[in-house]
Amino acid sequence: MTKSRIILVTGTRRDSHNPSGVRDYVRRRLDKCLAGVEKPRVHLIHGGAKGIDTLAGEWARTRSIVWTTFPVDWNSVPREEQRGLGPQRNQVMVDFCLKLERPEHVVCMAFPDRESKGTLDCMRRAHKAGIRVVFNGIGVDPCICPRGDGFRVGVQGTLGEPCPYCKGRGFVP
Repeated sequence: MTKSRIILVTGTRRDSHNPSGVRDYVRRRLDKCLAGVEKPRVHLIHGGAKGIDTLAGEWARTRSIVWTTFPVDWNSVPREEQRGLGPQRNQVMVDFCLKLERPEHVVCMAFPDRESKGTLDCMRRAHKAGIRVVFNGIGVDPCICPRGDGFRVGVQGTLGEPCPYCKGRGFVP
């Protein structure tokens, strides 16, 4: 039995196309993370955004799991300076996970859709830090492909068109 697990959740802000179905899907996938872990040693990390982050927070509360939220105050800076706030927050969350536990005890549960740029950024940062990324796509297929000096995270479309970077030969870590 694993002594501890840190769960970093990142995902789409849009869950309105099937709220109960998405809620159930997120709960089932997060419950699966608990298999073989002592419950008091589980810690959930999320960004506090609407959508998947909110659902993950509800899940943690209903299971009496400790959670930490890293919300971004988008109103604290002018609109033209907001572009870097999400990626900065994503890096802070990844760094926080690694302060709590070694990478092998951390899992990034990612729930992207076709428009989840912030989710894809967090997935890339977690993967680069040595954290296992579990893809739980909502209507999309994963593609994390080598590109240049790091990893480029792309999402294949629901119509089956290949990633423009790896031409469909990508992989999921």
